[in-house]
Amino acid sequence: MLNRKWYYKMEHLDAGEILDLTIQKAFPHIFNKGTVYVAPDTPIRNIALFLIPLRELYTSGIVVMENNNPIGRISPTHILKKVVENGYPQCLAATARDVMVSIVRDVRATFTLRAVLEIFRDTKFGFSPVMKNELLAGTISTRDFLPFIVKMGVERPANTIASDLIYINHKISIENTLRIMFEEDIRKIAIKEKGQVTIVDDRSLLGYLFSWETGKPNALDVDIDVLPKSNVANFPHTISISKAAEELLVKNLPCSISEDKIITPWDFVMKVLGSHVAKTDMNETVLLD
Repeated sequence: MLNRKWYYKMEHLDAGEILDLTIQKAFPHIFNKGTVYVAPDTPIRNIALFLIPLRELYTSGIVVMENNNPIGRISPTHILKKVVENGYPQCLAATARDVMVSIVRDVRATFTLRAVLEIFRDTKFGFSPVMKNELLAGTISTRDFLPFIVKMGVERPANTIASDLIYINHKISIENTLRIMFEEDIRKIAIKEKGQVTIVDDRSLLGYLFSWETGKPNALDVDIDVLPKSNVANFPHTISISKAAEELLVKNLPCSISEDKIITPWDFVMKVLGSHVAKTDMNETVLLD
């Protein structure tokens, strides 16, 4: 949850100053919140049940720990890919080690934000455990960077960093929805029905497939319209990047949409601050945050 007192006391900083800050200087609040982690042999179903309630905290993933060291990270998408690859009943035998993204470089509290964004960009995963004094001390995600986007006062229109919304029919199956999301490399997909646009995300898909009430062998064949839809912010066509980022923070929502465009924390952070780290594809639609 955003520490609003800390957020409003922040001074105006430019991109270079922000990127040169260390994690412990920029984000002291991450060391005061709980960190969810699992052992490598934890079954997929258990991991999913940990991730589902984290929706309200907008935590992007879970850390896999072995011998008191973080060895991997898991997002809802990693589990869902295993479901489609192996089939729903078969994937229940999989474990955290089977689906995790291995950690090849520890992120430490003394790292600069520039180094963190390089790792996010290279792994295409906006989430990482943070080590302090050789212990797991917290986690960092793209959403933690949003207050800096606000304080930068970026006046450029928000639609210049938005990604195209991908639409599906509300009668498409869950399996086909997932295959489209994997092909497009997105975590959120849109359904337009009777002129109204709603968003389904990987967390709601995970919740449907792995809740004790609905977990059934034929769950992938169910139409997508049975899933709960995410609440999102609507941003005006002319709103600035910093104002749109503030809307997400104040309303505590996962993304913003406008006409046929969507903006997520990944877009705000990697296409604004990330563009100062190294040249990136500004039209990239990877939304792993």
